[in-house]
Amino acid sequence: MKTKRLFKKVTGIILSIILLATIALPAVSASSGDERQDSRTAYINKVLPNYLAIEYTGEYESVQISQGFKVRGNADENSRTFFVTGDGKLIGCLVVTSVDGQYQSGFYFEDNADITRAINNGTPIELLVIDDKLVMKTEDLLIAVSSGVEFVNDSRSSKINYELEYIVLNSVGFDTATIALYASPQRGSDTPINLKVTRVANASVNNIGICWAACIAAVSNYKKSTSYTALNVYNALDKTYDYTPYGDEPWYTRGFDSCGLPTPTVVIGSLSYSSSRSVLSSDKPIIMSIANKTVGHDLVIKYLWMNDNGIDYIYTWGFMDPNISSTVYIDVYNKTSFSLYVSDVHTLTSWHRSVY
Repeated sequence: MKTKRLFKKVTGIILSIILLATIALPAVSASSGDERQDSRTAYINKVLPNYLAIEYTGEYESVQISQGFKVRGNADENSRTFFVTGDGKLIGCLVVTSVDGQYQSGFYFEDNADITRAINNGTPIELLVIDDKLVMKTEDLLIAVSSGVEFVNDSRSSKINYELEYIVLNSVGFDTATIALYASPQRGSDTPINLKVTRVANASVNNIGICWAACIAAVSNYKKSTSYTALNVYNALDKTYDYTPYGDEPWYTRGFDSCGLPTPTVVIGSLSYSSSRSVLSSDKPIIMSIANKTVGHDLVIKYLWMNDNGIDYIYTWGFMDPNISSTVYIDVYNKTSFSLYVSDVHTLTSWHRSVY
């Protein structure tokens, strides 16, 4: 009898332990996920007003933001793309990632009517990378998110629906008065420098992008009012020299010479905010070469602004990206150095060359 009672007692203790473990373990995991979501939401509410202030003219009364989309084909597992709307109409795209436990973001203004229709019509979508471009896919539509951007259609991607999601809009944790405040000159802010460098689209030669040639063309078009394309610059160099042009020295110097531009300054490494501002102040756009461990990309620095909002010094860098039709803005908080470019397609972490 004692043995039987002891067996029941031991069995009850074991079942209680199992039950407690079953209840406790998921709670820890969910709490951890909620904390990450809450911290990212807080980060978005912190950075988004400053991005929107760059071109804010008070044309919308409320701001909403979608859920974060994981872009298929973006190797950065932490990266998420968010649609930002004003009164239900697309304003732009915010990209947020986490590197070494710190959030970083990029933003570009976009008013793609197809995305606005998908939002208003409740059309499920997927975001993916095709030809180094961000593409929106529905059951019967495949378009570049950035208006006017062309891509090489991968027929396999166009026939497969992987994870279509409805776009869900949520209110942000600030109102438009906050955006207007950021848009007004603050106590220590400098005057934005905005060189009117227009986009030159990327192109490819033998399936290799020539963004470096697009950037040289963009500088020439700005300085000399030419209308060069990336292929114009590449083909001119290819005809002049016996070697295949590529994105490294001496091809930047040769490219500037081919376009009739003065011999550029080539710096191996990055530039500080103050140095970059000095170059832009002399009416010289800066070609930035930036990479991660697997890919590299060239951009043109065309915009700089330091906004002192009374809490942070926000250094905004604006870029002509050959893969995106509008200016890409990256905010850096309380640091005068720049080291990380966030896009829908790549997260690039090493600024290794500057040409101006």
